[in-house]
Amino acid sequence: METKKLIGKPLQPARPVRHLSSPPERIKYSRDFLLKLSSVSICRKKPDFLPDHPIVLQNPVSHLLIFYCTIVFRCLFLTFDFYKLRILTFCIIR
Repeated sequence: METKKLIGKPLQPARPVRHLSSPPERIKYSRDFLLKLSSVSICRKKPDFLPDHPIVLQNPVSHLLIFYCTIVFRCLFLTFDFYKLRILTFCIIR
């Protein structure tokens, strides 16, 4: 761990310096850099060397579309549970 001296007192950082244990030839990217890189058109294209596998999509799926589908599914599920509860309550009351 890296230490510094200030007026005769050794100071240590609150957190150890990151990536000291990783090999020097390995490159680590920050999350912000990778997020910015994800909007570049060449990064969104499927590499040519990948086989045509059904799971690998030709066009990237928008995160908003996934979010929207999740919300719709949850609303349908809650609606279904609500009607199931109403039917159950109706059967018990009669």
